[in-house]
Amino acid sequence: MSIEEVLLSIRDGIERNNELLEKVLAKPSEGLVTLQEAASALKLHYNTIYRRCQSGEYQSYRDGKILRVDVSEIRLKMKKQSNGALSHE
Repeated sequence: MSIEEVLLSIRDGIERNNELLEKVLAKPSEGLVTLQEAASALKLHYNTIYRRCQSGEYQSYRDGKILRVDVSEIRLKMKKQSNGALSHE
């Protein structure tokens, strides 16, 4: 691995950490929660949340070994999807 690749990797890590920090600071009311907490709050199965994170449908953030999601963002996406489904009928 070249020094440029190492520096790019470090920069990417810093950018991801900054995004995570911005999310935490921007939404203190709900903020980032574990997938299990999100599943419980949204009344969805854990695997549904996990699959949607893996597919990129929901943005997730890694906190060590734990994946976290922003419940407010997911609620907004779900609302938009339900509104879109109603408008097509």
